[in-house]
Amino acid sequence: MFTVGKMSFVTTEMQSDAKRLQALQLLVLLLPVEHSMLLRRLLNLLQCVVDEPENRMTAENLAILFVPHIIVPRKVCVFLLKFLTILHVII
Repeated sequence: MFTVGKMSFVTTEMQSDAKRLQALQLLVLLLPVEHSMLLRRLLNLLQCVVDEPENRMTAENLAILFVPHIIVPRKVCVFLLKFLTILHVII
């Protein structure tokens, strides 16, 4: 479960890709305008990287690389970062 403002979302109930996409679109609509614009620019940049003929990274690989840097809280202890890094390698 994750929460945005006063709304909670349970991810286990989202069985189909269509439902997941719709939930993601709704979450993006809830973003402040500045954050939405930044997200759009970042996604456009990553799409340009994926489309580059010389690039060998897939969209999934780029997501693995960038998401921890985008999602990580501003204040997090070094131990937790190391743990999350190790956990990601195991998964």
